[in-house]
Amino acid sequence: MPTVWKRASCVHHCTERSMQHHSRISGLAYEARKAPGGAYQHNIFHQSEHLYCMLSMAIMRNENPDVILWPYQSMPWTRALASLVLPNTTWEETCCGPANVAAKWWLGQRRVCSCWQKICLQRRPAFWPGRRGSIAHARLRKIVRERCGLHLLGGGAEHHRGAVVRVLERPSRDGRQIENREEFLRVVRGAVSGAHVEFAVTAVSERALPTWQDANRTRAGTLEDGRISSAPFLCEQVRWFAGASIIVLTHGAQTTNAIFADPGATVIDVTPYGHQPSPSAPAEYYGALLQNTDINYITQQASAHPRTPLSTKAAQTLQKADVAQSSERCRTQWACTVAFRDHCCMRLSQQDLADLRLKLEVSLRSRRLHFKNVSL
Repeated sequence: MPTVWKRASCVHHCTERSMQHHSRISGLAYEARKAPGGAYQHNIFHQSEHLYCMLSMAIMRNENPDVILWPYQSMPWTRALASLVLPNTTWEETCCGPANVAAKWWLGQRRVCSCWQKICLQRRPAFWPGRRGSIAHARLRKIVRERCGLHLLGGGAEHHRGAVVRVLERPSRDGRQIENREEFLRVVRGAVSGAHVEFAVTAVSERALPTWQDANRTRAGTLEDGRISSAPFLCEQVRWFAGASIIVLTHGAQTTNAIFADPGATVIDVTPYGHQPSPSAPAEYYGALLQNTDINYITQQASAHPRTPLSTKAAQTLQKADVAQSSERCRTQWACTVAFRDHCCMRLSQQDLADLRLKLEVSLRSRRLHFKNVSL
Protein backbone atom coordinates (compact mmCIF):
# COMPACT_ATOMS: atom_id res chain seq x y z
CA MET A 1 0.00 0.00 0.00
CA PRO A 2 1.52 3.35 -0.95
CA THR A 3 2.57 5.69 1.81
CA VAL A 4 0.56 8.89 2.04
CA TRP A 5 2.16 11.74 3.96
CA LYS A 6 -0.08 14.06 5.89
CA ARG A 7 0.81 17.70 6.26
CA ALA A 8 2.73 18.31 9.52
CA SER A 9 3.36 21.59 11.29
CA CYS A 10 6.94 22.91 11.10
CA VAL A 11 8.86 25.64 12.80
CA HIS A 12 10.59 26.26 9.46
CA HIS A 13 9.18 26.26 5.97
CA CYS A 14 9.08 22.79 4.43
CA THR A 15 8.40 21.56 0.96
CA GLU A 16 4.86 20.23 0.92
CA ARG A 17 5.81 17.77 -1.82
CA SER A 18 7.99 15.90 0.67
CA MET A 19 4.98 15.10 2.84
CA GLN A 20 2.78 13.74 0.09
CA HIS A 21 2.86 10.53 -1.88
CA HIS A 22 6.11 10.09 -3.81
CA SER A 23 6.06 8.36 -7.17
CA ARG A 24 9.88 8.45 -7.50
CA ILE A 25 11.23 6.10 -4.87
CA SER A 26 14.14 4.45 -6.68
CA GLY A 27 17.44 5.59 -8.15
CA LEU A 28 20.30 7.38 -6.40
CA ALA A 29 19.87 9.91 -3.59
CA TYR A 30 22.47 12.14 -1.95
CA GLU A 31 21.39 12.58 1.65
CA ALA A 32 22.49 15.31 4.06
CA ARG A 33 22.70 13.71 7.48
CA LYS A 34 20.92 16.11 9.83
CA ALA A 35 22.98 17.80 12.56
CA PRO A 36 21.60 19.12 15.86
CA GLY A 37 21.34 22.87 16.39
CA GLY A 38 19.74 25.68 14.42
CA ALA A 39 22.78 27.11 12.60
CA TYR A 40 22.31 24.72 9.67
CA GLN A 41 18.92 26.27 8.92
CA HIS A 42 20.15 29.81 8.19
CA ASN A 43 23.91 29.95 7.60
CA ILE A 44 25.38 29.30 4.16
CA PHE A 45 28.72 28.15 5.55
CA HIS A 46 27.07 25.40 7.60
CA GLN A 47 24.86 24.37 4.69
CA SER A 48 27.99 24.24 2.54
CA GLU A 49 29.41 21.55 4.86
CA HIS A 50 26.90 19.16 3.30
CA LEU A 51 26.60 20.71 -0.13
CA TYR A 52 30.32 20.88 -0.97
CA CYS A 53 30.54 17.23 0.04
CA MET A 54 27.71 16.35 -2.36
CA LEU A 55 29.06 18.36 -5.26
CA SER A 56 32.60 17.03 -4.92
CA MET A 57 31.24 13.48 -4.66
CA ALA A 58 29.19 13.92 -7.84
CA ILE A 59 32.22 15.35 -9.67
CA MET A 60 34.67 12.66 -8.59
CA ARG A 61 32.22 9.81 -9.22
CA ASN A 62 31.04 11.38 -12.48
CA GLU A 63 27.43 10.77 -11.53
CA ASN A 64 24.21 12.77 -11.24
CA PRO A 65 21.99 11.83 -8.29
CA ASP A 66 18.26 11.65 -8.96
CA VAL A 67 17.44 13.51 -5.78
CA ILE A 68 19.03 15.43 -2.92
CA LEU A 69 17.40 14.75 0.47
CA TRP A 70 17.83 17.91 2.53
CA PRO A 71 16.76 17.87 6.22
CA TYR A 72 16.79 21.67 6.75
CA GLN A 73 15.15 24.75 5.38
CA SER A 74 17.31 25.34 2.31
CA MET A 75 18.77 28.79 1.72
CA PRO A 76 18.57 30.33 -1.77
CA TRP A 77 22.38 30.23 -2.10
CA THR A 78 22.35 26.49 -1.40
CA ARG A 79 19.61 25.75 -3.89
CA ALA A 80 21.13 27.96 -6.57
CA LEU A 81 24.58 26.35 -6.35
CA ALA A 82 23.14 22.82 -6.41
CA SER A 83 21.00 23.75 -9.42
CA LEU A 84 24.00 25.21 -11.24
CA VAL A 85 26.16 22.10 -10.83
CA LEU A 86 23.43 19.42 -10.86
CA PRO A 87 20.68 20.90 -13.05
CA ASN A 88 18.81 17.60 -13.49
CA THR A 89 18.70 16.65 -9.84
CA THR A 90 15.47 17.04 -7.86
CA TRP A 91 15.67 18.75 -4.47
CA GLU A 92 13.54 17.44 -1.59
CA GLU A 93 13.34 19.28 1.73
CA THR A 94 12.57 16.76 4.45
CA CYS A 95 12.71 19.13 7.39
CA CYS A 96 9.50 18.10 9.25
CA GLY A 97 9.15 15.28 11.73
CA PRO A 98 11.52 12.38 12.46
CA ALA A 99 9.99 10.07 9.85
CA ASN A 100 10.15 12.68 7.12
CA VAL A 101 13.73 13.71 7.97
CA ALA A 102 14.68 10.08 7.49
CA ALA A 103 12.83 10.15 4.11
CA LYS A 104 11.67 6.56 4.57
CA TRP A 105 9.72 6.80 1.35
CA TRP A 106 13.02 6.71 -0.59
CA LEU A 107 13.76 3.06 -1.35
CA GLY A 108 16.65 3.57 -3.72
CA GLN A 109 20.39 3.85 -3.12
CA ARG A 110 21.72 6.57 -0.80
CA ARG A 111 25.08 8.26 -0.43
CA VAL A 112 25.37 10.17 2.84
CA CYS A 113 27.13 13.50 3.35
CA SER A 114 27.55 14.45 6.95
CA CYS A 115 28.71 17.83 8.27
CA TRP A 116 32.09 18.89 9.62
CA GLN A 117 31.59 20.14 13.17
CA LYS A 118 32.01 18.10 16.35
CA ILE A 119 28.24 18.00 16.90
CA CYS A 120 27.73 16.01 13.69
CA LEU A 121 26.69 12.41 14.21
CA GLN A 122 28.93 11.21 11.37
CA ARG A 123 31.55 13.90 11.15
CA ARG A 124 33.21 14.70 7.84
CA PRO A 125 36.95 15.04 8.59
CA ALA A 126 37.74 17.75 5.99
CA PHE A 127 36.10 19.77 3.23
CA TRP A 128 38.55 18.63 0.53
CA PRO A 129 40.36 15.55 1.93
CA GLY A 130 43.53 14.31 0.28
CA ARG A 131 44.56 14.60 -3.35
CA ARG A 132 41.09 13.65 -4.57
CA GLY A 133 39.61 16.45 -2.49
CA SER A 134 42.01 18.97 -3.98
CA ILE A 135 41.12 17.81 -7.50
CA ALA A 136 37.39 17.96 -6.68
CA HIS A 137 37.71 21.56 -5.51
CA ALA A 138 39.52 22.62 -8.68
CA ARG A 139 36.94 20.91 -10.89
CA LEU A 140 34.01 22.38 -8.94
CA ARG A 141 35.46 25.88 -9.27
CA LYS A 142 35.97 25.38 -13.02
CA ILE A 143 32.40 24.12 -13.55
CA VAL A 144 30.79 26.94 -11.57
CA ARG A 145 32.88 29.68 -13.14
CA GLU A 146 32.29 28.41 -16.67
CA ARG A 147 28.53 28.10 -16.14
CA CYS A 148 28.55 31.67 -14.80
CA GLY A 149 30.42 32.78 -17.94
CA LEU A 150 33.59 33.62 -16.02
CA HIS A 151 35.97 31.56 -18.14
CA LEU A 152 36.04 34.57 -20.48
CA LEU A 153 38.09 36.48 -17.91
CA GLY A 154 41.05 34.20 -18.48
CA GLY A 155 40.99 32.89 -14.90
CA GLY A 156 43.03 35.72 -13.44
CA ALA A 157 43.53 39.44 -13.02
CA GLU A 158 45.42 40.02 -16.25
CA HIS A 159 42.43 41.92 -17.67
CA HIS A 160 43.53 44.84 -15.47
CA ARG A 161 47.19 44.45 -16.50
CA GLY A 162 48.05 44.14 -12.84
CA ALA A 163 46.83 42.78 -9.54
CA VAL A 164 43.25 43.24 -8.34
CA VAL A 165 42.60 43.72 -4.62
CA ARG A 166 39.01 43.52 -3.40
CA VAL A 167 37.74 44.59 0.02
CA LEU A 168 34.46 43.07 1.15
CA GLU A 169 32.61 44.60 4.10
CA ARG A 170 29.43 43.56 5.88
CA PRO A 171 26.15 45.52 5.79
CA SER A 172 25.82 47.95 8.70
CA ARG A 173 22.89 46.03 10.16
CA ASP A 174 25.00 42.87 10.45
CA GLY A 175 27.67 44.21 12.83
CA ARG A 176 31.44 43.68 12.61
CA GLN A 177 31.96 47.12 11.10
CA ILE A 178 35.53 48.46 11.31
CA GLU A 179 35.47 51.53 13.56
CA ASN A 180 38.67 53.05 12.20
CA ARG A 181 37.65 52.30 8.63
CA GLU A 182 39.47 55.25 7.07
CA GLU A 183 42.78 54.16 8.62
CA PHE A 184 42.11 50.62 7.47
CA LEU A 185 41.43 51.71 3.88
CA ARG A 186 44.52 53.94 3.79
CA VAL A 187 46.65 50.99 4.82
CA VAL A 188 45.11 48.78 2.14
CA ARG A 189 45.60 51.36 -0.61
CA GLY A 190 49.15 52.17 0.54
CA ALA A 191 50.24 48.54 0.78
CA VAL A 192 48.99 47.62 -2.70
CA SER A 193 50.12 50.71 -4.56
CA GLY A 194 49.74 50.16 -8.29
CA ALA A 195 47.06 47.51 -7.90
CA HIS A 196 43.44 47.94 -8.94
CA VAL A 197 41.45 48.20 -5.67
CA GLU A 198 37.70 47.58 -5.52
CA PHE A 199 35.31 47.85 -2.58
CA ALA A 200 31.94 46.21 -1.98
CA VAL A 201 29.44 45.51 0.76
CA THR A 202 28.51 41.86 0.86
CA ALA A 203 25.09 40.80 -0.33
CA VAL A 204 25.52 37.55 1.59
CA SER A 205 24.50 38.05 5.16
CA GLU A 206 24.53 35.02 7.42
CA ARG A 207 20.78 34.88 6.99
CA ALA A 208 19.29 35.06 3.51
CA LEU A 209 17.99 38.43 2.38
CA PRO A 210 14.17 38.49 2.34
CA THR A 211 14.03 39.26 -1.39
CA TRP A 212 16.05 36.13 -2.14
CA GLN A 213 13.87 33.99 0.10
CA ASP A 214 10.68 35.29 -1.48
CA ALA A 215 12.04 34.74 -4.99
CA ASN A 216 13.33 31.20 -4.43
CA ARG A 217 11.15 29.65 -1.75
CA THR A 218 9.75 26.33 -2.86
CA ARG A 219 6.02 25.78 -2.46
CA ALA A 220 3.84 22.95 -3.69
CA GLY A 221 2.41 23.84 -7.07
CA THR A 222 4.95 26.63 -7.66
CA LEU A 223 7.88 24.44 -8.69
CA GLU A 224 6.43 21.18 -9.87
CA ASP A 225 9.63 19.16 -10.17
CA GLY A 226 11.53 20.62 -7.23
CA ARG A 227 14.12 22.34 -9.44
CA ILE A 228 15.04 26.01 -9.63
CA SER A 229 17.25 27.87 -12.06
CA SER A 230 20.54 29.18 -10.72
CA ALA A 231 19.76 32.66 -9.40
CA PRO A 232 21.77 35.57 -10.84
CA PHE A 233 22.94 36.58 -7.38
CA LEU A 234 25.06 33.44 -7.10
CA CYS A 235 27.05 34.20 -10.27
CA GLU A 236 27.44 37.81 -9.14
CA GLN A 237 29.03 36.59 -5.91
CA VAL A 238 31.27 34.10 -7.73
CA ARG A 239 32.30 36.83 -10.17
CA TRP A 240 33.32 39.08 -7.28
CA PHE A 241 35.76 36.48 -5.95
CA ALA A 242 37.01 35.48 -9.40
CA GLY A 243 39.83 37.53 -10.84
CA ALA A 244 41.05 38.95 -7.52
CA SER A 245 44.66 38.60 -6.43
CA ILE A 246 43.89 39.47 -2.79
CA ILE A 247 40.54 39.48 -1.04
CA VAL A 248 40.28 41.30 2.30
CA LEU A 249 37.02 40.67 4.11
CA THR A 250 35.49 40.96 7.53
CA HIS A 251 34.82 37.63 9.22
CA GLY A 252 31.55 36.05 8.17
CA ALA A 253 29.70 33.48 6.10
CA GLN A 254 30.37 35.39 2.87
CA THR A 255 33.79 33.70 2.93
CA THR A 256 31.99 30.51 1.86
CA ASN A 257 32.29 31.77 -1.74
CA ALA A 258 36.08 32.11 -1.46
CA ILE A 259 36.52 28.62 -2.93
CA PHE A 260 35.75 30.20 -6.33
CA ALA A 261 38.75 32.57 -6.15
CA ASP A 262 41.67 32.25 -8.58
CA PRO A 263 44.47 29.73 -8.02
CA GLY A 264 47.13 31.43 -5.92
CA ALA A 265 44.79 34.15 -4.62
CA THR A 266 45.06 35.18 -0.96
CA VAL A 267 42.09 35.62 1.37
CA ILE A 268 42.74 37.84 4.42
CA ASP A 269 40.05 37.36 7.05
CA VAL A 270 39.75 40.26 9.54
CA THR A 271 38.47 38.65 12.74
CA PRO A 272 36.79 40.36 15.72
CA TYR A 273 38.14 41.24 19.15
CA GLY A 274 38.63 38.13 21.27
CA HIS A 275 38.00 35.81 18.34
CA GLN A 276 38.41 32.08 18.72
CA PRO A 277 37.02 29.13 16.74
CA SER A 278 33.67 27.84 17.96
CA PRO A 279 33.94 25.07 20.60
CA SER A 280 31.92 22.88 18.24
CA ALA A 281 34.37 23.43 15.36
CA PRO A 282 37.49 21.27 14.91
CA ALA A 283 39.37 24.33 13.53
CA GLU A 284 38.83 27.85 12.22
CA TYR A 285 35.82 27.69 9.87
CA TYR A 286 37.27 29.31 6.77
CA GLY A 287 40.80 28.05 7.26
CA ALA A 288 39.35 24.54 7.13
CA LEU A 289 37.22 25.46 4.12
CA LEU A 290 40.29 26.53 2.09
CA GLN A 291 42.66 23.87 3.43
CA ASN A 292 44.08 21.62 0.70
CA THR A 293 43.08 24.07 -2.03
CA ASP A 294 45.31 26.36 -4.13
CA ILE A 295 43.91 29.45 -2.34
CA ASN A 296 45.84 31.00 0.55
CA TYR A 297 44.03 31.87 3.78
CA ILE A 298 45.40 34.10 6.54
CA THR A 299 43.78 35.97 9.40
CA GLN A 300 44.24 39.42 10.88
CA GLN A 301 42.64 39.95 14.24
CA ALA A 302 41.28 43.33 15.30
CA SER A 303 42.82 43.27 18.77
CA ALA A 304 41.95 46.80 19.95
CA HIS A 305 39.00 47.07 22.31
CA PRO A 306 36.07 48.55 20.32
CA ARG A 307 34.93 51.99 21.40
CA THR A 308 31.38 51.44 20.23
CA PRO A 309 29.24 50.28 23.18
CA LEU A 310 28.06 46.71 23.12
CA SER A 311 24.45 46.18 22.19
CA THR A 312 21.94 45.61 24.97
CA LYS A 313 21.75 41.94 24.04
CA ALA A 314 25.52 41.52 24.31
CA ALA A 315 25.73 43.49 27.54
CA GLN A 316 23.21 41.17 29.13
CA THR A 317 25.52 38.21 28.54
CA LEU A 318 28.60 39.82 30.07
CA GLN A 319 29.60 41.18 33.41
CA LYS A 320 31.26 44.59 33.49
CA ALA A 321 34.64 43.01 34.17
CA ASP A 322 34.32 40.93 31.00
CA VAL A 323 33.76 43.97 28.80
CA ALA A 324 37.03 45.60 29.81
CA GLN A 325 39.26 42.56 29.60
CA SER A 326 41.99 42.06 27.04
CA SER A 327 41.49 40.32 23.72
CA GLU A 328 43.66 37.43 24.91
CA ARG A 329 41.52 36.96 28.01
CA CYS A 330 38.31 37.33 26.05
CA ARG A 331 39.34 34.34 23.93
CA THR A 332 39.23 32.13 27.01
CA GLN A 333 35.49 32.80 27.53
CA TRP A 334 33.11 31.80 24.78
CA ALA A 335 30.38 34.24 25.93
CA CYS A 336 32.86 37.10 25.54
CA THR A 337 33.86 35.94 22.06
CA VAL A 338 30.22 35.73 20.94
CA ALA A 339 29.39 39.16 22.36
CA PHE A 340 32.13 40.90 20.38
CA ARG A 341 31.69 38.71 17.29
CA ASP A 342 27.94 39.10 16.87
CA HIS A 343 26.98 42.32 18.60
CA CYS A 344 29.77 44.83 18.22
CA CYS A 345 32.14 46.63 15.85
CA MET A 346 35.86 45.93 15.32
CA ARG A 347 38.86 48.19 15.83
CA LEU A 348 42.34 47.58 14.46
CA SER A 349 45.23 48.70 16.64
CA GLN A 350 48.31 50.38 15.13
CA GLN A 351 50.13 47.06 15.41
CA ASP A 352 47.21 45.30 13.69
CA LEU A 353 47.40 47.81 10.83
CA ALA A 354 51.16 47.34 10.52
CA ASP A 355 50.71 43.56 10.44
CA LEU A 356 47.98 43.86 7.84
CA ARG A 357 50.16 46.07 5.66
CA LEU A 358 52.97 43.51 5.76
CA LYS A 359 50.62 40.65 4.87
CA LEU A 360 49.24 42.63 1.94
CA GLU A 361 52.72 43.53 0.63
CA VAL A 362 53.99 39.95 0.86
CA SER A 363 50.83 38.57 -0.78
CA LEU A 364 51.02 41.09 -3.61
CA ARG A 365 54.71 40.39 -4.29
CA SER A 366 53.96 36.69 -4.41
CA ARG A 367 51.03 37.20 -6.78
CA ARG A 368 52.97 39.46 -9.14
CA LEU A 369 55.77 36.90 -9.26
CA HIS A 370 53.17 34.30 -10.18
CA PHE A 371 51.87 36.47 -13.04
CA LYS A 372 55.43 37.03 -14.26
CA ASN A 373 56.21 33.31 -14.28
CA VAL A 374 52.94 32.50 -16.07
CA SER A 375 53.71 35.03 -18.82
CA LEU A 376 57.20 33.66 -19.48
